[in-house]
Parts: sequence; C-alpha cells; structure tokens
Amino acid sequence: MDRYIFETMSEQKSISQLVAKHFNLVQHVVEQAIIQRNQLGSVQIAPDIDLPHVVLPNLSYQGILLLRSWDKFHLIMIIDNQYPSKNIITVLNFFLSDTGLKKLRTIITQQDLTYIIKEVLKHAR
Repeated sequence: MDRYIFETMSEQKSISQLVAKHFNLVQHVVEQAIIQRNQLGSVQIAPDIDLPHVVLPNLSYQGILLLRSWDKFHLIMIIDNQYPSKNIITVLNFFLSDTGLKKLRTIITQQDLTYIIKEVLKHAR
C-alpha cells in the first residue's frame, strides 16, 4: 500500500523518527538506511530540496513523506527494494521535473499534496 504524507517538521523530531512513525518502521533501521544512501552521494536536488531515500526489503507501506522545515523541503522516498511501487516511481519522476519542483514548493497542507498526487497518477494512466 502507498502512502503520501505531508508534515511540517518540528525541531523535536528527526526525519528518521517521522518516517518510522508514518510507515510503521523501526527508527534505527530507518536512520541506518538514510545514512547508507547519503554515503553514496548528495541527496540535494535543488538548493531548497533534499531527497533522502529509505530503501528496505519487505515493506508494508511505501510512499513519500514530504517534510517542510522553515528553510527546506525533505522529499523522503520510502520504497521496497524488491518490489518498488510503480505509483511511487511515477510521482517521484514528476517531482524531479521542473514543473514538479515548482508544484512541490507550493505545498503547505496534506490536501495540497493529495491533490497533486491524484492529478499525477490520473494523467499517468
């Protein structure tokens, strides 16, 4: 099952805590996956947007967690490395386009994110 979640990031919670909470994962496993991905190279896709990855096997939920902090967006992809969701890949490819980056910067609520996701998936079929 896919999840698309928007949240404003507070200083009290880390990215790994929020991913673990929303995707029913163990925080230290998420943290390790993010560290391993970051060691491969930069996850910055624009000056104000990072794309951390959580790639693990046997996930119950895959998706995107969009975190907005005061100065940056964190577009976190949570994906099963054995059975990646085609919808997640479609949505991610959209957000990596110039149009997608512009739309991403306008998101301020869960409803905004949900609307964009529905539109992207509707036009992909």
